[in-house]
Amino acid sequence: MSRFVPQRDMSADEIMGCISQAEAIMILCANASDSVFNDIGDKDILACAMNNALKLAIDLMDPVRDALASHEGLKGGAE
Repeated sequence: MSRFVPQRDMSADEIMGCISQAEAIMILCANASDSVFNDIGDKDILACAMNNALKLAIDLMDPVRDALASHEGLKGGAE
């Protein structure tokens, strides 16, 4: 599954795939932040990795938001 699938072409499975990938990234970042909090590992490396991972999660959610907005727009309720 590519995160570069145009939102109008996304199937429900592709939308769920993006959501699952973003959720996995958030869980990874939560675990990394626990390591920072507990003084385990290099804080600079962990902070950089969390920053990059969260940016990726944001990128994964963009097409999901757009796909859902266009779907709701077809039903006449979204702006």
